[in-house]
Amino acid sequence: MSRTSRLGALLVVIGTFGSPTAQWILVWALARVGGPESVAQFGSMLSVSTPLFLLSGLGFRSVYLTIEKNIAFSHYMCMRLGFSLVAVLILVPTALALAVPARFAVGFAVMKAFDSILDMIYAPLQRNGRFVLRGGLMTVNPLASLIAA
Repeated sequence: MSRTSRLGALLVVIGTFGSPTAQWILVWALARVGGPESVAQFGSMLSVSTPLFLLSGLGFRSVYLTIEKNIAFSHYMCMRLGFSLVAVLILVPTALALAVPARFAVGFAVMKAFDSILDMIYAPLQRNGRFVLRGGLMTVNPLASLIAA
């Protein structure tokens, strides 16, 4: 295994563990700063957003990676963008109905949409064996999420 391959694999592993770690740190910080109410709001947002964004993804990245027919990546990306927008348009009003503050609801929705779009961007990187770049993005994303929060 080449040095580049090992680095790419290491970065992908770090990125894979980075997202749940960042989420745990975010919950801890919310509990320290905002108390139980903030953690409850975060939990509400996760419970609503997770199924929405799972459905909005429709497995497009997996389809792009496995389909033998040559369909332009831009088609997959446009579908992901459209479905992510629909998910945001459902998520924000639902969060507001659950008494989640508007600023928190919009910020969370933007973060989830960005994660969904970034997940699609990983597809051509993975298909072309650009694991160092993919792993780098996977590693930076949780850090950026913590900074943005």
